[in-house]
Amino acid sequence: MQAWRLSAAEHERWDSFVTQADNGTLLHTRRFLDYHGDRFVDCSLVIGDGPDRWFAVLPLAASKSDPEVAVSHPGATFGGLVTSAPQRADRVRAALEAAFANLWEAGYRSLIYRPQPAFLGRQPDAVALQAMLALNAEIKPKSLFSMADLREPLRLSKGRKWGIGKARKVDLRVELDSSEESYLAFYDVLQDCLDTRHGAEPLHSRDEFLDLRTRCAEDAVLAVALDAHGAIAAGSWLLRYQPRVWHTQYIASTPAGREHKAVDLLVHEVMARLHQQDARVLSLGPSPGEGPLGIDEGLFNFKAGCGCGTEVQWELVLDV
Repeated sequence: MQAWRLSAAEHERWDSFVTQADNGTLLHTRRFLDYHGDRFVDCSLVIGDGPDRWFAVLPLAASKSDPEVAVSHPGATFGGLVTSAPQRADRVRAALEAAFANLWEAGYRSLIYRPQPAFLGRQPDAVALQAMLALNAEIKPKSLFSMADLREPLRLSKGRKWGIGKARKVDLRVELDSSEESYLAFYDVLQDCLDTRHGAEPLHSRDEFLDLRTRCAEDAVLAVALDAHGAIAAGSWLLRYQPRVWHTQYIASTPAGREHKAVDLLVHEVMARLHQQDARVLSLGPSPGEGPLGIDEGLFNFKAGCGCGTEVQWELVLDV
């Protein structure tokens, strides 16, 4: 087993490999990761028995704070080893050892590894996680990842049911829209919401947001809750991680939308429509924060009230 640095000529093959893998997601593809441009020093690896026999890929980039630390991946919610099927435990461990050897030779001394949550894959997968632990990686919980299994009845809290009813009383309606005009209108709502409520900025600039709209056109859609005049009261940018797995990358609302509980209706309608399309999972993502559990408990409780279950998002650190 050997590991080598991904070349520009291999990007298309990389994306094809990720798409076919059971545990690959949109966030592992080059069409998503490459929107970063020169923001990160990329050190992504291909691992296999030779150029024509790929076994795994590992998206990586150097840490901004320490150039001797590689991270999988600093430009996405998670990274992690993506492997071909069927998996063998010894082959997964050998792939990781080959990756570590390559990183050491390239001057890296440590790896921060943030694996994809198991529920996002076509089949549950924890082999690489177990292999990292067997190789003496330190592990810690990073956050709690919320997701709804759309194949099961959703148990909404009383508060969410009340909110959905309130939104319907003022005739809010939910539509799907991928036009540039709607993307820009939603970005304004998002920017204002983050600034006024959290003193923060969107992770993506306006230009990056439009770039990702183009890059992920087949796997992205904007869901918006509109008022009687057609103005956005709330919106969510949805990314399709896998054919039957979707994720809410952003959710935001206007002051009027918050008053009328537009997000409650929006999330509920999105879940219902994805269920009709035979989607398996809607991810609402992690809830990072500074509370006693290391999460934003208000955000987490909102997601739980929408019917979401939970999985720990892990972070592992290993000296290579």
